[in-house]
Amino acid sequence: MTVYSVGKWAAVIQRYTHQYIDKRFNHFGLGNTEVLVLLTLYDQENVPQEYITRQIVMDKATITRAIKRLEEKGYLYRKESVSDRREKIVFLTEAAWKIEKEISEAMREWTDIMTKEFTEEEKQTLLRLMKKAADGAGAEVEPR
Repeated sequence: MTVYSVGKWAAVIQRYTHQYIDKRFNHFGLGNTEVLVLLTLYDQENVPQEYITRQIVMDKATITRAIKRLEEKGYLYRKESVSDRREKIVFLTEAAWKIEKEISEAMREWTDIMTKEFTEEEKQTLLRLMKKAADGAGAEVEPR
């Protein structure tokens, strides 16, 4: 029997999720990273750009490009921080809030699709274990 790593299955789920997001939000002109930025801001609005980078766990350049595209599409804007002019604070626009319900519902639907054969207890266990695995991976990979 071939042993596959947790990383292999996490990567498979990530690729399927990326495809789902691209297909589901194409009509908004939104890609995977842009949707992740919006979801982060729906959860915690008016935050420094660096906060988004840490939450999504992607490099700064990728997040900066996604934010720039979202600005160009009218979904967000940036302002200099009052306390540190080098820092940019990211704000959602009314246009972003208008699509929040559809994006949030689609992501809930995707979770339901992936876990349709799970009991509620299995879903909670999966989420808890995935968070624990992500924390362990982050502790190993991220600089201390």
